[in-house]
Amino acid sequence: MNPLFRSSVIAILSLFLLLGVFPLVSASPLTTSAYVVRVTDSSTLQVYVNDSAENVRMIAVDLPSKLDPNKHSKANGLKAEKFLREQLEGRTIYLQFDKQQRDKENCLLAYVWLSQPTSDSDDDLRDKLFNARLVLDGYGRLKIESVNVKYATFLQRYQAEAQVGDKGIWDR
Repeated sequence: MNPLFRSSVIAILSLFLLLGVFPLVSASPLTTSAYVVRVTDSSTLQVYVNDSAENVRMIAVDLPSKLDPNKHSKANGLKAEKFLREQLEGRTIYLQFDKQQRDKENCLLAYVWLSQPTSDSDDDLRDKLFNARLVLDGYGRLKIESVNVKYATFLQRYQAEAQVGDKGIWDR
């Protein structure tokens, strides 16, 4: 191959990469930053994202309700909601969507990352994925619905850990 032609091809491909025409493959999950205005209940966040207010429900996590008539469930619901408020209100988070992005009430369905993820590794999930933290600490149980199953295997393992460790709602 002609050295001048080869250099020209390399220069053009480099320019395309630089301009994003051929984006480099990234191991980190794609996320959208959002600002948490408030926690409206134990399963819904009110956020400001892409210049608009949205309600977000966390994928795969079912937290007890503070309105539950059962005393134990009600107490766990209050703890969960308090934890969400302390950890999320007034904070920038990162939303990651799965296959289904909205529920029947038009809420966004998302995985909530506390900081920008760098990979889909177990370490990153444990350290940064808030949905995982809720399951690991026993604030709620795993609830896999519809097609949003990206982290289901990890979350099942985390729930088993919480159960064996008698954490949160699994405390007997």
